[in-house]
Amino acid sequence: MTRESGRCTSAAVHHLQTTFFSSLLKARATLSVAALVLLLTPARTLHAAQPPPDFATSQDLSALSDSSALPPPTDKLVGAAVEAFRQGDLSRARDLARRAVADGRQQAPLYKLLASTEYLLGEPQQFETHIRAALALAPDDADLHYHLARHLYEQQRYREAAKVFGRASTLDDEHYKARYYEGLLAEARGEPERAKDLFVDAIATIDRRRVRYVWPLVDLGRLLVDQGEIERGLSWLYRAVRTDPELPYAHYEYAKALLRQPEPTAEVERALRDAIRLDPGYASAYYVLARYYATTGDRQQANEMFAKLVADEIGLGRDKRRRSRIASRRLSAMSNASMKVWQIGRFGLDALEVTERPVPAPGPRELLVRVGAVSLNYRDRLVVEGAMIPDLPLPFVPASDAAGEVIALGEDVSRFRVGDRVTSHFLPAWIDGTGSGTEGDYVSLGGPLPGVLAEYVALDEQAVVATPPYLSDHEASTLPIAAVTAWAALVEYGGLRPGQTVLVEGTGGVSIFALQLAVAAGARVIVTSSSDERLARAKALGASDGVNYVRHPEWSRQVLDLTDGRGVDHIVEVVGGDNVKQAVKALARNGHLALIGIMQGLSLNLDIVPFMRRRAMLRGVLVGSRRSFESVNRALEARQIHPVIDKDYPFAEVPAAFEHLKRGAFGKVVVRLGA
Repeated sequence: MTRESGRCTSAAVHHLQTTFFSSLLKARATLSVAALVLLLTPARTLHAAQPPPDFATSQDLSALSDSSALPPPTDKLVGAAVEAFRQGDLSRARDLARRAVADGRQQAPLYKLLASTEYLLGEPQQFETHIRAALALAPDDADLHYHLARHLYEQQRYREAAKVFGRASTLDDEHYKARYYEGLLAEARGEPERAKDLFVDAIATIDRRRVRYVWPLVDLGRLLVDQGEIERGLSWLYRAVRTDPELPYAHYEYAKALLRQPEPTAEVERALRDAIRLDPGYASAYYVLARYYATTGDRQQANEMFAKLVADEIGLGRDKRRRSRIASRRLSAMSNASMKVWQIGRFGLDALEVTERPVPAPGPRELLVRVGAVSLNYRDRLVVEGAMIPDLPLPFVPASDAAGEVIALGEDVSRFRVGDRVTSHFLPAWIDGTGSGTEGDYVSLGGPLPGVLAEYVALDEQAVVATPPYLSDHEASTLPIAAVTAWAALVEYGGLRPGQTVLVEGTGGVSIFALQLAVAAGARVIVTSSSDERLARAKALGASDGVNYVRHPEWSRQVLDLTDGRGVDHIVEVVGGDNVKQAVKALARNGHLALIGIMQGLSLNLDIVPFMRRRAMLRGVLVGSRRSFESVNRALEARQIHPVIDKDYPFAEVPAAFEHLKRGAFGKVVVRLGA
């Protein structure tokens, strides 16, 4: 399908009409919501996290032209919009539907039609707006909830998606597609048993209703295989292949399961060949087939598969530079390569040493990233000195915040491609919302997980975000802790609004990002520091006032004077310890204190009466989710905000970078690995 001039070609119209969903039309509906699902999924899918659309039968298509399925015949405007959509004239369909809505026709089917056209025309945000409008008119429509949830899922807004899928299941306890997606989300949360139950529940409904929808079968089989139950998993995968022999993903997972057997047979090759035949762009199938040939000793066939993998028609070969990088994925590639890393064999800044290690090979769903830059945080110093994780296994590679380029992929990667620029996510297991509620949410890179102060790192694809294209690696490396923490403290937890007053303590990484974000949001910012020179630099970034806390030990009084006795609405508390007592005195009524730093200690002795009198909120902030990271990236890009880097150091001078960090930086300290 082409979006040229808002029109579909005749061939694309035919494709559209032959790929509607089985629920495209409902009895007595003026226009079914089911047409929307066609718009929710990319054409090619390589992983369970992105299932394909649910294609319709010819019976559904004939129903489309049935007058009982169209808006009332007396409403010519709506009828013309529907007809334009059926003919593939998307721009005209959208314009007519908009006119109908503007004229007062508040009908759920119209909003469904608008959602369809907006998505096909490349406006996913408008798609969500119109779906929600349709839901406001038809709140008990389970299919509408399902389609909204699919959209949220594909936007990686997983927590929201889970709630809406649950609502769809509540409204229709036989909505097997909603059950299936609930299973995928349960698996992503680390609840495999719950995922299996949901897959089985979906399959039971599918069997009862005698529909052909095999995705739950495939993913139940895949999950069982991943848990070591090879034979049980194979039985489900075999059934999926027999039920829907036209689904490439089923053949692919079946082949992967066969490879887990002690002696894989030629059936592996047949299954992978079938997957490629059905989807010639199935890159993962080419890769696994190449590995199969390599394990059987057929190096010629293996190299042929790798050659096809990097060809333009597979969608991975963009230019010679990229092809050479993708080709490095051959099984023997980089097996003898080494890289430089900084590590500690004992605690202490003087224990930092550079050494060589083998370049890591990316495992399943992992990316091999060539690091371009690493930024240092206060916690990195605590880790190196042994103050934060005293039982940390040694030797250990420190630091958590890095940016670079993907140069190789493990199996089943679906979120990124070779050549993409990515930035590490500090808390890999915390994807969205408040997390799973387990300690696993707070297992972080750079301690206890291995750090990134190396030339290459292998990271789970869920543990990175796309780097904003306007930023260099040096700038992007500053974001994972500092920018996300500032965003979470002020925007997500604090609900920052224009006209409010923000107090930022110090001029380190978190504080400077908080300053920049608050100024961009239209807030007044007051900064505290021990240095007049740094206060002047902060004012150059948009701060309205500065307070030197060395000259004014009771600095809260100065803040109250600057706010005519009112106090501030938000405090970004990065010092901790007894400093919090001063911060509380500077709070306005209903103020919000985001407790972030521990520079003055890990404990707090606080009189709660001032909090009660001010009806204040004390919030502990530990960075944020991947969703938060993606949100702050969008905000930074929209305003073209560039991180403030005090100094960058070459990779050979990491100890000097840590010493700079110890002295204190205005903004961030960065270690550069690239040019």
